[in-house]
Amino acid sequence: MPQAPSRMTEAPRRRLVDSVLVFGASRSAVRAWSTLGRCRRLDDVNRFVPRLVFASTFAAAVGCGDSTAPAATGPDEPNTGGVGTESATDDSPTSTTDDPTEGASSTDTGEAVCFEDPDPTLEGEAVPLSAFEFRSAFDPSDPVVYDPDDAAGLPGPVMVDAWGDRTMGAHGTVGVFPPGFVAPLHTHTHDYYGVVLRGQVTNPFGTDLDVFLDDDATNDAGEVVLDAGSFWYVPAGSQHTTTCVGPEVCWFYFHAGDLFDFSPIVDDAEMLLPGVSLEAPDPNAVLLPESDLVFAGEPGSFVQFAAAWGSMADAAHGTFGLFDAGAVSPVHVHGEDYYGVVISGSLENPFNLDPTPPALTRGGYWSVPANGAHVTQCSDDAECLFYFHAKGGFDFVPVCEQE
Repeated sequence: MPQAPSRMTEAPRRRLVDSVLVFGASRSAVRAWSTLGRCRRLDDVNRFVPRLVFASTFAAAVGCGDSTAPAATGPDEPNTGGVGTESATDDSPTSTTDDPTEGASSTDTGEAVCFEDPDPTLEGEAVPLSAFEFRSAFDPSDPVVYDPDDAAGLPGPVMVDAWGDRTMGAHGTVGVFPPGFVAPLHTHTHDYYGVVLRGQVTNPFGTDLDVFLDDDATNDAGEVVLDAGSFWYVPAGSQHTTTCVGPEVCWFYFHAGDLFDFSPIVDDAEMLLPGVSLEAPDPNAVLLPESDLVFAGEPGSFVQFAAAWGSMADAAHGTFGLFDAGAVSPVHVHGEDYYGVVISGSLENPFNLDPTPPALTRGGYWSVPANGAHVTQCSDDAECLFYFHAKGGFDFVPVCEQE
């Protein structure tokens, strides 16, 4: 992840915008905060006021010092959801700026304090679920728009692209299954990453699919049920099915660095196609229940992070975040574009101090361009759980203003 330069020549001194001090932190605290992505001054961070706990939480989550966050893993070493990094054709667009570090101010000692003069034209998106138009997943040209809450009225699975185009390339898509829906056993050409937003989903692989072909078969591995806040990863070519179990509709968000296709391995009678046999589950496939997420940071520490895949510190990643109720971040920027989806709670992400941002509840989506100045805040009613992903590491630089 590119970081603010350690020194800039003739950089004017700036002062932090007032919202940076919402935690009662000193400017030196925020200075250390802004350099956490480089794992510097961590001993100092631990001495700052208790309410500036985001700093040490962030340090732990990106692997600085004595982090308790899950270790980053490679493509062949999954752990607690770690499935490596996305390919060069990853699911995030090219950064909106040529130099994400441009505009960073510095102190007399050369350490970055805040980000100067953010471009007000750099704004992302914030789309409540209610604004999406869901159409049949089997027939995207179907003009009928379906209500994702209306289980009885769903024609089967319905989907909408939050960004990109799943029929053409990289995308992030919200899908809805009616209760009891079972997708035919199938494969996809490309990897994809999924997060459960509502309901209960199962996603068995390979030989664990025997139970769908033979009434007398048993799944020796047991069925992993994924509740809201759970994650799954499907490697390219993996035999699997996705089902909605339980009494309510299932909502989920999935993203990939390439198009989403669907190749059944069974016929209309649910018999394996000629020449097809069930294979052992891909060892890189991941089913990560919400109950197994490992969040870095103590409860009540404003925000905590839990790894799903990749490396939040310095590479492509998918990460769960948990905001305390009423938490408000300073105005800040990141060096990489990222995408987020709300799992629970009510979250807002205003750009350029927009006074009327839309409230994003379960299924709401937002995106943030590199160097886009914004605030992320959780309503007072309940904590906010969300998932976000990016093609590079995650940094945090507060915005400053002219004296």
